[in-house]
Amino acid sequence: MIKQRAVLRTLSALSFILSLSAILHAQTIFTYQGYLRQSGVPANGNFDFEFQLTTAPVGGILLGTDTELNVPVANGLFTVQLDFGDQFSGADRYIAIRVRPAGGGAYTTLAPRVLITRSPYAIRANIASSLQLPYSATLNNAASLFSLTNTGSGRAMTLSVDNAASTANTLQLSSNGNANSQVISGVHTGLGDAALFQINNAANAGEALEGRTNGTGDAVFGFNNGTGRAGVFQISNSANNAYALYGVTNGGGAAIVGYNTGTGEAGVFQVANASNANSALYATTNGTGNAIYAIHTGSSNNAVDLRITNANNTASAVYAHTVGRGNAGAFVINNTANTGDGLNVSLNGTGNGLYIVHSGTANNGAEIRTTGATNTSSTVLAVNEGRGVAGSFEVSNAANANSAVVATTNGTGNALYAVHSGASNNAVDLRITNAANASNALYAVTNGGGNTIFAENTGTTNNAGDFRILNANNAAAALYCSTTGTGPALWANGTARVDVLEISGADLAEKFPTSETLKPGMVAEIDPKNIGKLRLSRSAYNKRVAGVVSGANNLPAGAILGQHLPGVEQGHAIALSGRVWVYCDATEKAIEAGDLLTTAKRTGYAMAVRDPKKAHGAIIGKAMSGLKKGKTGMVLVLVNLH
Repeated sequence: MIKQRAVLRTLSALSFILSLSAILHAQTIFTYQGYLRQSGVPANGNFDFEFQLTTAPVGGILLGTDTELNVPVANGLFTVQLDFGDQFSGADRYIAIRVRPAGGGAYTTLAPRVLITRSPYAIRANIASSLQLPYSATLNNAASLFSLTNTGSGRAMTLSVDNAASTANTLQLSSNGNANSQVISGVHTGLGDAALFQINNAANAGEALEGRTNGTGDAVFGFNNGTGRAGVFQISNSANNAYALYGVTNGGGAAIVGYNTGTGEAGVFQVANASNANSALYATTNGTGNAIYAIHTGSSNNAVDLRITNANNTASAVYAHTVGRGNAGAFVINNTANTGDGLNVSLNGTGNGLYIVHSGTANNGAEIRTTGATNTSSTVLAVNEGRGVAGSFEVSNAANANSAVVATTNGTGNALYAVHSGASNNAVDLRITNAANASNALYAVTNGGGNTIFAENTGTTNNAGDFRILNANNAAAALYCSTTGTGPALWANGTARVDVLEISGADLAEKFPTSETLKPGMVAEIDPKNIGKLRLSRSAYNKRVAGVVSGANNLPAGAILGQHLPGVEQGHAIALSGRVWVYCDATEKAIEAGDLLTTAKRTGYAMAVRDPKKAHGAIIGKAMSGLKKGKTGMVLVLVNLH
């Protein structure tokens, strides 16, 4: 072990002096002779050598390796026979040498590499010496006029043009044979390519293979009777942005046609590089036709089947994009007997079956129409057999003041119709989940003669409408009704039940027919000449007093009875209890808060009671404000007839 380490340390100090001579052989073997020093003196003994043929003095491409074991070295000299195959094309070649003591141990790399002299290129002289160039001959023979056979691993023939200024073809073949003959026939009985056309000059913009024809046949025709491909077009340079296959036509036919009479695909476009973000198939047109047009004349399957088979892929199986003015996608069925869908979207994942994004400034994200006048089906039918919602409409832009759903109709049916055939939950559930939103969960407007909201229950239980506030801190009304018209804000045609009734008006009134015109604040009495009617009071201490016309000084009635009884259409609401403003006469006596009021001599007016005995049965109520003596005016009165 100690001797071996000593030897290895000694080898690390090796230097190399080389002289090279070559002996020509019919094969690719040549003789290599070298001179080896060990610790500054000529080496002696047996050594193992490893010779590597490269293209550069440093780095470069490894073209071959030849290992020679147990080579005798005497006084520094050694001779070996090397064979790297046919690697001498005319470019510089270098030999890198590694050496170790015979039998084992680590190799030591010698430096520098050795440039091979011109002698090995005589390998090609055997063939060249038998041909006198330029060479031309003509012979009528049924056999092949020129045949080369290589039983080794190299090429049978190599032709090259080394003149960069030459525009001639390296190989030009022509044929006047019949339709069954080929200008070039490449037959390969092994496992490699029958023909290889290659350009090694990076600055060359020409084609590796160019097929031309002035006839009616194909410029390039690939035919395969085996199990492989009829044609493969490949770009192996990752920096190349050109097309692997580029089809151009100035005629009326297709630039590329894939035709399959078997059971496979007519065309397959595949990107096998996982880091490639480009399209497997990219179609563009400057014409007026379609970039992609697919026709299916069979009786089953789809005209186009687009799939993503990678479970981790979050992109779209179909992505349609247009910068023009037409549709990004159009699905049309022209067969009236076709009961299928114009667009059928199915999903087994957790995402959306259909997702539509509109980033423009006008028009709709999705517009679906039924244009058949006799079509009674739905324009949109959303069916969910799972546990989610059948349809969800969402506005996610906080600055968008538009509605998430707008339903309009010019017909006689409903703009929005919801049917719930389940055993629980609501047919419609409208919610605002933002606590800062002060708008309505349901806002309904009509310009027609019907109801803005109509709720009907044909069942035997529950309510036609249920309005609830579940937040204990919410002081607003569960149901708020208001009107700027002349009708009631809320009308219950039937029995109305409340636990507690809070009325924001000031008095309890009843609508009576009148025999003359009354105005709010006037005191009314029973008309003795017209049964059931009222008139203005006409005397002091009038026991026929019935109340005060409600609504003076914009103090509205709290509740009005008899609003829709027959004969009261032109009547007036008479306050029977509560607060009202009343026309009063203080000519003879001032009115102070707390005074009892009765009818005055002045028609339709009230006055302070001066004689309590006469006032019995003629009391209107108590004054809640005052009026100076000698004045007439309005006094706030708490009506309490007795």
